[in-house]
Amino acid sequence: MKDGLQKRMAILLLTLLLAPLFVPILVTPQSIGYNTITSTPLQETALSSMPSDLIPMRRATFVAQDLTSYFDEFAYMAGIPNSVFLHGGSQYISPLIMASGSLSEEWFVGDWTDYMEPDGGPTQVIGVGDLSNSLVDDIQEMTGVQMYPRIMGSDSAEVAAQLAVMDWTSSNIAVFALAKDSFPAPSVTSGEADFTFRDAAMTSFTSNEVANYGSIANISFTPPSSAVWMEGTFDWTGADLHTHQLRDPNGAIVDYSVYSQVYFERNPSYVPSLVPLQFWYPMTLDGTWTMAIERLSSGTTDLSCEVKFHPGFTQTVTVPADAQWFNSTIIWEPIAPVYQLDQQRPG
Repeated sequence: MKDGLQKRMAILLLTLLLAPLFVPILVTPQSIGYNTITSTPLQETALSSMPSDLIPMRRATFVAQDLTSYFDEFAYMAGIPNSVFLHGGSQYISPLIMASGSLSEEWFVGDWTDYMEPDGGPTQVIGVGDLSNSLVDDIQEMTGVQMYPRIMGSDSAEVAAQLAVMDWTSSNIAVFALAKDSFPAPSVTSGEADFTFRDAAMTSFTSNEVANYGSIANISFTPPSSAVWMEGTFDWTGADLHTHQLRDPNGAIVDYSVYSQVYFERNPSYVPSLVPLQFWYPMTLDGTWTMAIERLSSGTTDLSCEVKFHPGFTQTVTVPADAQWFNSTIIWEPIAPVYQLDQQRPG
């Protein structure tokens, strides 16, 4: 059983949410004994969509805890339709308890038993799962009722089936839920690496190029081995339009611009200052990169080109094919410097 208190709160909420979904066939007020509770005005306001009669049944269901799996959680959920349901315009309710033998549980069962005493006390106690003999004896002593039936099963699906046939002959509602009583412990692969930046300097590539209409200006540059990020700026005078493609050493296009973008970026009516062609891209491959620039109208353009190479640290991590998630954390000292973290997929 995982995080017992939070689980019991969540299960209680689920019980309340599912309560209106079920309609019994075999169980009747005469067979189980009941008190009729008339709603107060406040209850009618809060429960306007609920039946006017809430009928406590003179029975309770106890589910055995299982600290090694989720069997008890699913078995508990399977017991909800037997503990809270609608029939004949009334809502029938009875305790559904995750049995632990705790003092608070003992107090609750004692109060419930006392509440039922004027009508003859509890008439049925149901056990679900592998309840210990000592716990069964304690429950029977508190309630004054022999525990029967005791629902056992090899998994929660079997328990759900036995609970269903105990009280139901048919229903026009079915609820399907994922049931997996146990989950294998995840195999976590982890590792770490340390790197010290020692006055690594930013370097740059600069050149003056010419772009002619009708041809492509290919501007090539080779980043140094210390570079992990590239920042490129390609500018010119005037509002003539140009587009670009950034190609990696394998010839793949990794960054580009289009007419509908540069039209606004080089138009003084839309921007306070003209925007150059630019890119900010991680160093994914060693070798020669190419910035291909195309002039979109007749004429010639003098280009001022600069690519800044930012130093950094690269760590390659092999992720298993069956991995469900990948988490990476970077910590640095001192805190003040700002670092750019990029994660690249293979291929």
